[in-house]
Amino acid sequence: MKATFSRAGLDTDADFCSGSLELGAEFRSGPQGKKGDTGDTGPQGPQGVGISGAEIDANGHLLLTLLNPKTAAASVIDSGRTRGDTGPMGATGRGLEYLWDGTKLGVRVAGDTAYTYADLKGATGNTGKSIQYNWDGTKLGIRLEGQTNYTYVDLRGEKGNTGDTGRGLEFDWRGTQLGVRLAGAGEFTYVELKGATGATGSSGVYYGTAEPTDPNVTVWVDPEGSQLADLDGVSF
Repeated sequence: MKATFSRAGLDTDADFCSGSLELGAEFRSGPQGKKGDTGDTGPQGPQGVGISGAEIDANGHLLLTLLNPKTAAASVIDSGRTRGDTGPMGATGRGLEYLWDGTKLGVRVAGDTAYTYADLKGATGNTGKSIQYNWDGTKLGIRLEGQTNYTYVDLRGEKGNTGDTGRGLEFDWRGTQLGVRLAGAGEFTYVELKGATGATGSSGVYYGTAEPTDPNVTVWVDPEGSQLADLDGVSF
């Protein structure tokens, strides 16, 4: 048996094929045709109803609020129960127990036999270096112990602007009292500069026949004697 099949020509835009078919023939496909043009976009469909809110009420029902964009009307639908009943309370959990062994903290579940310990003390750190200081005028130098050079910082700031001229002082004497005030101020403040009268001092002269014993006496006048003398033995 023999069959043949062929397209009518090689035009890829043809809408049909023609040929003859005989049993036992070999089939051969022609070249693929060009892709057709894209069709026009269809009209936009109507806007659907949107969900503007959702909440679960006290009975566990999910309530959806629908909003119609055309009429701005809202409606609430009950979507049914979405939250199940509260389950039974679970068994009381076992607490934790703690025990210190020096710097080690042991922890175990209440009722267990052994503690699991962890040492909370870290390794000993390296010995720190101290800070050394050195002054160079107004500069302070700092370095770590063992270093060769200091790092200096000048602690004297820049010279400030000259301040306003200060107000002078004015003085006034009132007897032995001195009054002082700022220039242009109102009243003087007075201070008494005269001290209290001191005790009367000894004259240093002694008149009498007996030799004086007062150490303040420097001259002795003896009415029965023929001379005046001081206590240093000088006669005159």
